Amino acid sequence: MFECLPNLSTVCNPAYVAEFFGSLLLILFGCGSCANAALPKTKGNNGGYFMVVTGWSFGVALIVFLFARASGAHVNPAITVALAMAGMFPWVHVCPYIISQFLGCFIGAILVYLVYAPYFKESTNPDANLTVFCTAPGIRSKFWSFMAELTATAILLFIICGLGYASKNGDVAYFDPGFSALAIGLLILTIGLGMGGPTGFALNPARDLSPRLAYLILPISIKRDPDWGYSWVPILAPMIGGPLGCLCWRVLFGNTTIPELVSMVVK
Repeated sequence: MFECLPNLSTVCNPAYVAEFFGSLLLILFGCGSCANAALPKTKGNNGGYFMVVTGWSFGVALIVFLFARASGAHVNPAITVALAMAGMFPWVHVCPYIISQFLGCFIGAILVYLVYAPYFKESTNPDANLTVFCTAPGIRSKFWSFMAELTATAILLFIICGLGYASKNGDVAYFDPGFSALAIGLLILTIGLGMGGPTGFALNPARDLSPRLAYLILPISIKRDPDWGYSWVPILAPMIGGPLGCLCWRVLFGNTTIPELVSMVVK
């Protein structure tokens, strides 16, 4: 029945398609968890920070499991650029990856709105409506927020490189796609619990900017400005922190590989 349907991967590079849909699912699961916790009358209303962090981390684990073999499951421009700077990913694919990631996150944010549209109508809190889509600091200090995001993203890439070192020097079978997905999911969960409190741990420019842009155009009745004055922090800090994390691993432990789930790819 479905054999006659066109195969998108024959038209586009399958790695780019995987990055698009992986990024879309990232926002659908992650921002969807935010909406479930923040909006009134949902089943998860007032579910708290742990519920939100769990949604993000489990979503990342599932995305890695689904798309690692197709694209490396970066779904994050900071990861793509950091790996390219470290010589672990070909520069020719950096721009298409980043475009796919931003587009996927944008469409994912629109889908979150469609899923929760009646509940946005019940919300009278413009700040809560905005935090469904993008991050915001608890204390308005751009310097300290920048440092928190930079540190968290550096730790993310440092540990990803560490997983690659373990895979290279240990039992490679131990780092099969299932375990790798679980490890990355636990990494996101731990970063969220340990370092996510100050800003909401964006770690990802596409995760923050694309939903912020979607919020700008979506027909949400109770709305505030998208907080452009802060928006540069979750964009710039991860783009600096990611390469720093890779650099720190290289300086400490030398030239090592990283797991196939983030390094593979397109030739």
